[in-house]
Amino acid sequence: MKIWEKSPNNRCKYVSIFTRNPRGGKAKQLDQNDINKFLNLAKENKFAKLLAHAPYTLNACAADESKREVAVNTFIDDLKD
Repeated sequence: MKIWEKSPNNRCKYVSIFTRNPRGGKAKQLDQNDINKFLNLAKENKFAKLLAHAPYTLNACAADESKREVAVNTFIDDLKD
C-alpha cells in the first residue's frame, strides 16, 4: 500500500500482492487495521479481482522432495488465513 499512496495520480493497472516476503520466510501476522485500509484503498481505486502472488522461492515441482514439501506447506499456510 505504501507505494500506491506515494504515487501521485497513480494509473497502475496491476500490482503484485505477495502472501509473504517474495524471497520466502514466515508470513506477517494479519492485522485487521491493515486489511481495512487495503479494502478501502481497493474500493476507492476500483481495483479489479485480486490474486495473491506466492513467494518466488516456492517450487512445487522440485526434484528434491524436501523443497516440494516446503512449497506445499507454505501454500497450505497461506490458504489458512
